[in-house]
Amino acid sequence: MRSREREVILGAVVFAALVILVIGSMVLSERFAGAAGGYKLVVAFDTVSGLKRGDSVTVRGVKVGKVLEVRLEEGRPRVVIGFEDIRGLPRDSRIYLKGVGMMGEQMVEVEMGSANAVYAHEDRVEGIAAGG
Repeated sequence: MRSREREVILGAVVFAALVILVIGSMVLSERFAGAAGGYKLVVAFDTVSGLKRGDSVTVRGVKVGKVLEVRLEEGRPRVVIGFEDIRGLPRDSRIYLKGVGMMGEQMVEVEMGSANAVYAHEDRVEGIAAGG
């Protein structure tokens, strides 16, 4: 009977370790679609071919956030982007969709403006589809 108890305990420990491993890898993964710092914008593009959840949002080549969601709304693609450190994007900023590879990978590039007025959390912004 003692052997059976050891097998049950060992099985429970292995199961718990697997659950912790799976959940931990999801949380730590760059592709995890959790909020990137809490400040989000909804960007409308004409086309988002190749863009997917988890793709980078950059300012001058520095990663500042990620794509949280890509959806179709009112017949147009809408992209929800989240920022890690930025808490207010100036209203004269421009948001571009750019190709970054030969395999069709996409990223969102933000050209920071200098206006005092900023977009509020979850404001809707018009994006520009640029070339690679």
